[in-house]
Amino acid sequence: MTKEEKPIYMGDPKAKQKEIDRITENTIKISYEEMVQLGKMASYTMDDYLATITPKMTRERALRIRNLRSNNSWRIVAGATYLEWGMDAAWVPQNNQLAGMALCQIAAELLEEDQTKEPWV
Repeated sequence: MTKEEKPIYMGDPKAKQKEIDRITENTIKISYEEMVQLGKMASYTMDDYLATITPKMTRERALRIRNLRSNNSWRIVAGATYLEWGMDAAWVPQNNQLAGMALCQIAAELLEEDQTKEPWV
């Protein structure tokens, strides 16, 4: 793969290089139409996560997620939260990036913090 063919990584600024390499090592080329379809599917999935996670969020959980996010990617936040929440965690795979994003958004809102500022970004 040449530099010009490098996959698009619409990533998390807190993802470590090792995590980025693992995610992007076996990429495939997709068309614009496929990218649009994937975007729509991601939007529906995010809406579902927001709807299912919000009622399960408590202040204690929000503080824990805030702490996790301070040094970790959305995937790591999702994975750690999945293990801690047990049956309340309803996303697959455990380290789903969209689930991590939803967890952080909901936690920031509950704590009345700006999710576009540290430690959320």
